[in-house]
Amino acid sequence: MNLDLRQKDTEKASGENFNLPVFYFTQLLGLAFGISRKDLGLRSLVVSPKQLLADRGIGL
Repeated sequence: MNLDLRQKDTEKASGENFNLPVFYFTQLLGLAFGISRKDLGLRSLVVSPKQLLADRGIGL
C-alpha cells in the first residue's frame, strides 16, 4: 500500500514520472482466477492498471 500511496511523493522528489500501477498479490491472484475488477478493487489503486493490463491482453 505504501508503494501505491507514496508514488506521487517519490515522483515529485526525483523529478521523474513513473506512472507505475502497484498491485497487491491478492489482486494478481484474483485476475488469474477471473474475478471481476470491481471485486478486486482495481479502481481504488492510485495509478490505474487499465492500460497496462490491456497492453498485455488482459481485459477488464
